[in-house]
Amino acid sequence: GPVDRYLKVNLRAVQRVADALGGVEVDVPKRMYYVDNSQGLYIDLYPGKQLLKGENLEGFLRFRHDELGDLGRMERQKLVLAEIFRKLANPASLAQLPQLLKIAGDDVKTDLSPVELGQLVTAMAGTKLSTAQIPGRLFWHNDLSYWMTNSNTHYPTGSGLDRKSTR
Repeated sequence: GPVDRYLKVNLRAVQRVADALGGVEVDVPKRMYYVDNSQGLYIDLYPGKQLLKGENLEGFLRFRHDELGDLGRMERQKLVLAEIFRKLANPASLAQLPQLLKIAGDDVKTDLSPVELGQLVTAMAGTKLSTAQIPGRLFWHNDLSYWMTNSNTHYPTGSGLDRKSTR
């Protein structure tokens, strides 16, 4: 049946909310350089603690050109989310939640009331985030990284993928 009490957030929402909060402080783990003119993507980050916003934040969230492929990317997204929740939990930010949701627009879908969202954010700020990953392995195909679940017994074709990276 339908899931109730959900909060669905896509990458663009994460980026918009982080930007609206003035950026997020992240410890960039390594040099990240990648240019893709067709995507209008320009990533040029150096390691170390820094405030990421705008294009740099987008690059950090979308970068996947390393040996970890999507797994590295999920870890980085988790870092940014944890930092967003930490910032949002401060009372001044909590008061801005309704505006932040407007900024995120269609990129956030939820059936929680503003009060419930506030409680969720506060709870999340004090929680170590964990993402569940279905058992499987990473493989590369045409320069895209895919996560192949162990339950998938045949060679992946476009339609047989359990999880496909979007660019």
